[in-house]
Amino acid sequence: MIITYQGGESFKISQGELSVAINPASKTSADVTIFSSAPRDTSEKSGFVVSGPGEYEVKDIFIKGFPSRASSRRARSGSTPSTSSLSRA
Repeated sequence: MIITYQGGESFKISQGELSVAINPASKTSADVTIFSSAPRDTSEKSGFVVSGPGEYEVKDIFIKGFPSRASSRRARSGSTPSTSSLSRA
């Protein structure tokens, strides 16, 4: 597993052919892109985008998104920030 810090709150996690981008600062190529704050611009290469609470399964990755404390305050502004948990089967 390779974890790459990309500045600020941005990370990219890679293992084999699979990659996950967390809070990317710019458009990036990944199988799954996760935002814990308001989503930024993405491209088709961003793969599956997780930007809110819920349970997701993408390419044998299980993702649980939880509402953050700030989400109730920001919900009025239209954004749905979340906190995510990853696990792999």
